[in-house]
Amino acid sequence: MLRNLLAVATLPLCFVLAGCGGSSSTGSGTTTTTPPQPGATLSTSAVSFPTTTAGSTATASPVTLTNTGTGTLTISPPVVGGTNQSNFGETNTCGSSLAAGASCTITATFTPSAAATYNATITITDNATGSPQIIALSGSGSATAGSPTVTLSSSTIAFGTVVVGDSGSSSVTVSNSGTAALAISSIALSGTNQANFAETNTCGSSLAGNASCTITGVFTPAASTNYTATLSITDNATGSPQTIALTGSGTTTTVTHTLLVFPAAFPDTLPDANVAQLYSLINAATKTVDMTMYALEDTTFSGDLVALCKNGIKVRVILDINDEQSGNTPAYNQLNAQTNCSAVWANTAFEATHEKSFVIDFGLSTQKAAIMSLNLQSSYYSTTRDFALIENDPADIASIEATFNADYAAGTPSSGTQGTSDFSYVPTYGNNQDLIWSPTNAQTAMVNIIANAKSTLVIENEEMASSASYIISALETACHNGVQVHIAMVDQSDYEANFTALVAAGCGVHTVPDTTNGFYIHAKAVVADFGLSTQNVYMGSINYSNASMNNNRELGIYITDTPSVTLLNTTMTSDYNNATPWP
Repeated sequence: MLRNLLAVATLPLCFVLAGCGGSSSTGSGTTTTTPPQPGATLSTSAVSFPTTTAGSTATASPVTLTNTGTGTLTISPPVVGGTNQSNFGETNTCGSSLAAGASCTITATFTPSAAATYNATITITDNATGSPQIIALSGSGSATAGSPTVTLSSSTIAFGTVVVGDSGSSSVTVSNSGTAALAISSIALSGTNQANFAETNTCGSSLAGNASCTITGVFTPAASTNYTATLSITDNATGSPQTIALTGSGTTTTVTHTLLVFPAAFPDTLPDANVAQLYSLINAATKTVDMTMYALEDTTFSGDLVALCKNGIKVRVILDINDEQSGNTPAYNQLNAQTNCSAVWANTAFEATHEKSFVIDFGLSTQKAAIMSLNLQSSYYSTTRDFALIENDPADIASIEATFNADYAAGTPSSGTQGTSDFSYVPTYGNNQDLIWSPTNAQTAMVNIIANAKSTLVIENEEMASSASYIISALETACHNGVQVHIAMVDQSDYEANFTALVAAGCGVHTVPDTTNGFYIHAKAVVADFGLSTQNVYMGSINYSNASMNNNRELGIYITDTPSVTLLNTTMTSDYNNATPWP
């Protein structure tokens, strides 16, 4: 959270500079200062390709190069060299330099020409200590087509409970880890309740070696009862047909939504009033709690989770590691020390796991989910504007739970064995496509909310980054087209150039001071065309930055129930009116 950086501003200068250790005095009284130094770190120094059919090309997962120093890293173009350099290639996003703390990716390819073993290197020359950085490449070629090998990401799809008349969806990834093409002759449903299930897929009639596709199952119950069916994939691989068991239950339970606002007022006279509802929701669990959390530092929350585990309730938690490992470590250790509790460090394929959500009692009539912009950090509850939506929509909960299971499997447990770390899982979007996920549909959703507005836009967001230039462009266009745009944010210097551009386009930008103890806008929410037929409302964890929309794991939701929309609009409009016009 950017708010955490504010505390640094209150420290003495010498403390910030680590005791002024970067300066020294000579006998003549001259003071010298060590200039910023770049640092270069690769996410891996070796890439090994699977056996690949001669003449075909395999692509490896990207290798990340990070500037871990304080100065600019100057980079020469990566060069493929070595014994078999002609059989390997690379693409990269690095350019000629990386700012301190920034990253880029290098993606290697392998094209064997015969059945043999191949080796090469990618060399990155830069101005950091230890240059050049070298990635070792290796792979084997196969002269014959070999055999296809099918792997399913899951052999079951549990849709949980879905309201009668609604539909729930969930996906399974089909992977061909063999070297020959997988010929798919049919993907078909069978079983007692096959009429209540459907499927769509991206597989086609053939799946190349080392490729994957997605099958999305859809469940539509007709009554309050249990349903089962089987999805069969008939192909030319050993073990055909591959089968996926489908289960789900129907319910006539009314879907409810409750929006919580943090803080209720500023200064907050009841700082724990709405947080208490989150505590109560957690403590109401009777079977399970599954949580994905960017920052879990509230000891009441972590203590309540441990207490649930002691009472036999299964608790699983995904915690961000890339940005918040230090703050999350106490909760990570506390949970993993308790039977029935487990925490994993998040999938490292994401730049950050910035999602803030949890589900209790999945599959039971008591199931509920919380989708939040709120981190579980008690030090900010009384000063930081945030929102949380509590709902029991079964289709939404099934999507959140399925994505949680995929991300949990890709995480790193206390044993230290990391799961498959990649972007392969594609979430489903809940009831009426109302969930917004990064890195899948977030950018499109965020731009469309702005682009489709006809009359008004009220926006709160923590970031207005130049990396999300498409957001800034969409806002400028809306303002030029006569849409009344009101944006409330914290006045942060990183975004002032974009504030200037938005104001010049006719948008309204109001800010609150960037102070340690003052009111802080951390929410990420949009109300478009409030009260009109074109009304469109979003709340979640997604910031206006390219990383948040395309590199992180994030979750947001379109909100449609009138009480929640009205409360959101009233709160955000008040924040805008009480903030100061910029500049």
